Amino acid sequence: MRGGCGASGTVAIMNIPVELRYTKDHEWVSLDGNRARVGVTDYAQEALGDVVFVQLPTLGDEVAQGDVLGEVESTKSVSEIYAPVAGKVAEVNLALEDSPELVNGEPYGEGWMVVIELSDPAAVESLMTSEAYAALIERAKQVPGLSYLDSREFRCGGQAYRIARFGYEAMSMRRLAAPSNVSGWRGP
Repeated sequence: MRGGCGASGTVAIMNIPVELRYTKDHEWVSLDGNRARVGVTDYAQEALGDVVFVQLPTLGDEVAQGDVLGEVESTKSVSEIYAPVAGKVAEVNLALEDSPELVNGEPYGEGWMVVIELSDPAAVESLMTSEAYAALIERAKQVPGLSYLDSREFRCGGQAYRIARFGYEAMSMRRLAAPSNVSGWRGP
């Protein structure tokens, strides 16, 4: 989520709605009967930067869990979107063709990507809860080269948010010792 209440480009506000399910690839799922609305998480859109193009599947496409659904192109990179569940593509968000920035502004609202008619509604239960997804993001703090700078809580418009700031350390091409938190690491 960008803007509002003094948020800057270097600060990430992690919004993780409790009613959704999540994947390790940072997609979210909202279940409505046998239909799943899918999008990318607030964490993902923040990491992507300004989204400039979204490629989505065709209506009626059959997808297996883990299949590529499409791509999101940003000013930083191009990233694939994966199907968190198996089924048939029942809706695509055509608004993203003209306004891909909706992914940044409203990742859990108008920035949704597709609706999948589920082949197995029980499969949603295998996805992460909001608590498990928050723990996944916390573990990202321990990635070599990615430094967790700090975190604080603030309120904006009656909502409580936690801000987490991350930064990358510059790395050189010199021989490095094995990181203590990576098993089986083989240096250069």
